[in-house]
Amino acid sequence: MNIALVGNPNAGKTTIFNALTNSHEHVGNYPGVTVEKKVGKLKSADVAIDMIIDLPGIYGLSTYSQDEVITRSYLIDQRPDLIINVVDASNLERNLYLTIQLLELKIPTIIAMNMSDVALADKIFIDYKKLSEELKVPVIPCAAKSKVGIGQLTTAIKSFKENKIPNAFISSAFEIATGNNAGPANEDSKGQAQYNYIFSLVEKCVKRTTSLDRRLSEKIDEFATHRLWGPLLFIMILWPIYQLIFSLSALATEGIDSILFALQNYLELHLADGLIKSALIDGVLNGVGGVLSFTPLIALMFVLIGIIEESGYLSRISFMLDRIFKVFGLHGSAILSYIIAGGIAGGCAVPGIMATRTLRNDREKLAVMLTVPFMNCGGKLPVYGMFIAAFFPANQALAMIAISLFSWGIALALAGLLRLTILHGATEPFIIELPPYRLPTIRGLLMAMWQKTLMYIQKAGTTILVATLIFWVLINYPKVNLDQQTEEIALKQTWAGQIGSAIDPATKYLFGSDWKTNVALMAGVAAKEVIISTLSTTYSIKHESSKEESFSISEKLSQSSEWNIARAVAMIVFIMLYIPCLSVLAVIKKETNSWRWPIFTVFYTATMATIMASLAYHLISVFS
Repeated sequence: MNIALVGNPNAGKTTIFNALTNSHEHVGNYPGVTVEKKVGKLKSADVAIDMIIDLPGIYGLSTYSQDEVITRSYLIDQRPDLIINVVDASNLERNLYLTIQLLELKIPTIIAMNMSDVALADKIFIDYKKLSEELKVPVIPCAAKSKVGIGQLTTAIKSFKENKIPNAFISSAFEIATGNNAGPANEDSKGQAQYNYIFSLVEKCVKRTTSLDRRLSEKIDEFATHRLWGPLLFIMILWPIYQLIFSLSALATEGIDSILFALQNYLELHLADGLIKSALIDGVLNGVGGVLSFTPLIALMFVLIGIIEESGYLSRISFMLDRIFKVFGLHGSAILSYIIAGGIAGGCAVPGIMATRTLRNDREKLAVMLTVPFMNCGGKLPVYGMFIAAFFPANQALAMIAISLFSWGIALALAGLLRLTILHGATEPFIIELPPYRLPTIRGLLMAMWQKTLMYIQKAGTTILVATLIFWVLINYPKVNLDQQTEEIALKQTWAGQIGSAIDPATKYLFGSDWKTNVALMAGVAAKEVIISTLSTTYSIKHESSKEESFSISEKLSQSSEWNIARAVAMIVFIMLYIPCLSVLAVIKKETNSWRWPIFTVFYTATMATIMASLAYHLISVFS
């Protein structure tokens, strides 16, 4: 038996999906978290379900956006055995519009009235029995976050499987209200009739008084979404949080560095000189270890993102920035793609690009896809952290805010340029739901942090490990039998050295990058974190005779005579803008169904990165 979870954005479908299947899919207090189907199985000893599908959130069964197309196509073409319609009990009128459309499909339906606890706190009293009688389908009140009502929902599914509940059908009152028994009607008049029916239904089944929490939320929004005070509040929130994150992560990073340095000393003492020792220390330990040392920073950034998501503040940020986005020819909904990709810090461009499916204008969607990779993803974040710790230790929070603002400015400017030239066209109006403010749950924050940090660590143990070992080979071969004093010459004669040295004169003049950094930048096309591991490997080989050196790559760079602030800033700008990871190029190809745009992305990002990094390097060199 196949079950489809269907509901409005931000109604809690994914939370119910996780509760029913014991999964850990990402949830957030803003619309658009789910942008493609998720599949799982019901975890119950006495109910055998072949498949539960969490479909993207939609407001209706139209086909204006990609998420609506996915959901409508599945429901009509695949015809699931049962629909679980997830409804936000605290916003009944809006949610029931989709419910009515689902009932018209004549597919058996159970209504999971989620957030019933929130509705009660908002002084919304729902007669669930009366509502069930009116709609002729089971209505199960639940609070999925705390798993209240999930048992009753599982029982209702079991009852359906045993044919104890009839197929869904629409009451005669609805048929009379919408004119379904009198032939085809005009779509607009039918929609109005549906809302009239919903209002009468709510009047019968719901009683409410004005909630103190609701009034407080509205008061907060007057300030939080204000044209002037809203953006200032946003910066005031980010500044101390960034400062706290860098301070706390620095302590944890020092601890990890100490452990890795102790392990390095142990291997130095107990392994015989040779290929295996060099591969383990210079390749694996210095390479992957350099990436892992930034795990505390990544984990704390994920907590920050989780707080902003779960509190409901993310939608307010989108609302505030809509006015700015219009100047650049973008729809306000595009903001979510940028934020998911790392607009605040610590996201990923792959889901950011996939989130463009919610945009209705194809040209606008493409403009967002091509500029989303400029955001500060989780791969770039530790690289920025490396440079910030080395060259801006006293102003780490300020440096991170400056990087975030610059990435936004460049992304919007280029999106605007694309919309004025090759992707010109009209901008769609912006409509967004502002969910109520909610206190983030400790469990939710820790779960999100654990999942995303684990993905980062797994990446270090797979993609980054393989890339690090490949570049260790390139840096070590062909072997040149030279004295220790001329090791620099030996490195330049390796395969990696030859590649980096070939473009060294140009890159050194343009933005101060030497052959070692060139090699790291080329490696970063596989994954941005590899930049750290490659630099760690090259610097560890160069100084391997020094037994007392610090394990931290940041300290190595800060103490190197080859590096200065101008070069560090140029590198940050270049890494922010240059060719995105291979996985990002792959998803652009998948979403556009063409190789044209990934190839275009490679060339235009490399060109833009070179120009902007060169400007940064020479301007800072002149004035510093």
